[in-house]
Amino acid sequence: MNIFRKFDHETVESISMALATELEVVRMEEDGGLERLVGLPSTAKVSRLFVSANSRYIYPIALSPRVNSFQSSQLPSNYAEFARPVVARVSQDNGHLNIVKFLSFQVYNTMKQRLRYHPSSFLPSKGLLTASSTHALKSATRPAQNKRARFLAQVRDGQPFRQVNEECDRVTRERALRTRFEPVVHIDFRNLEAANRNYGYVIENIVFPLLQIFEDYSNPLAYSTLNIYSYEA
Repeated sequence: MNIFRKFDHETVESISMALATELEVVRMEEDGGLERLVGLPSTAKVSRLFVSANSRYIYPIALSPRVNSFQSSQLPSNYAEFARPVVARVSQDNGHLNIVKFLSFQVYNTMKQRLRYHPSSFLPSKGLLTASSTHALKSATRPAQNKRARFLAQVRDGQPFRQVNEECDRVTRERALRTRFEPVVHIDFRNLEAANRNYGYVIENIVFPLLQIFEDYSNPLAYSTLNIYSYEA
């Protein structure tokens, strides 16, 4: 990981990073071909992955009662089961201290990345954030009024809605929607044993094993989290 080369490990106290992994759901057909499917977090399944509803936030997709994106301050039980041995081994290596903890965990589909690579390119939010559909205040500055007028013209032309509809159609044609699992891990770097206080140890014993979870256990993670749909449905 080239980013570690930019930092002198002697001056680092802790490291936090999002270990994002995208899963693509496919089904083997009788003729040996592969059919791409859509995996969306199931509201019913996600609710069963947490002891307390207060630790997670569910965001329905298109107001659906069945599928969602979600974010939590705690690990879902299905991922925690596989992450626990990794955390325990690192603790054992380092005087049984709590070296690794998780700050948050979220699962969402990649439509957001398909719609915009940067917030400035997401037209629907621009129309809403600038209140383009309401009357400008008389006290608004001239640049603010000009900005509102520009976005209002886009809304009247249907550009924000067209952007969403066109990308939904493109994703369906290309069968390109994936699901992103994203745990955010915090590493107490300063409390690693002296021999382990280096980036090589972090990558080999923490980063790679946590990423390997999605390679080794993608099926149980997917089936316990997602509803699976056909693009033809």
